[in-house]
Amino acid sequence: MAFKHGVNGYTNFRCRCEVCRFAWNLEYKRKERNRKARGLPDSDPRHGKYTTYRNWCCRCRRCCDAWAKYNRDRKASEATR
Repeated sequence: MAFKHGVNGYTNFRCRCEVCRFAWNLEYKRKERNRKARGLPDSDPRHGKYTTYRNWCCRCRRCCDAWAKYNRDRKASEATR
């Protein structure tokens, strides 16, 4: 069965040809831009996590503190290796 290359091929058929990877990359970046532009409401329970700082570009105090702690912990674990 033939399928249409692009985001559909990448997502549904696990095709990793250049066309599918390029289409998926464009779609992912578009969704990321929209998510960051939309922002995260203050009442959202995801505040205070390092992933919210990174994925949503939230710079509230709780998210900044979580990001700093994540980096401190990561650096400390790398130093003990």
